[in-house]
Amino acid sequence: MDLTPYLVRLIELQGSDLYISSGAPPMVKVEGKAESLSEDPINIEAAHKMAYSILNDAQIREFEENLELNIALHLPDAGRFRVNVFKQRGEIALVARYIKSR
Repeated sequence: MDLTPYLVRLIELQGSDLYISSGAPPMVKVEGKAESLSEDPINIEAAHKMAYSILNDAQIREFEENLELNIALHLPDAGRFRVNVFKQRGEIALVARYIKSR
């Protein structure tokens, strides 16, 4: 499962943060208020695949060793993000903050 469509949607909504957590729908923060991107919760496998889809092998090793990882992510034609991948209630979750260029 790819994280990119959710990041693109975050930009389209002019939001600041994207929240991915298993058992909950994907959420974005827009003007300080949380909004759901779907009625369907993300399952454990999908949350894992989304997080790992943006990590290289060295980052995966570091995350698995420390159970938390902060990275910068650049998507061509979309934007830049600061991403925190972490374990929450024993499952992988992530928060991505959109870094506006201006």
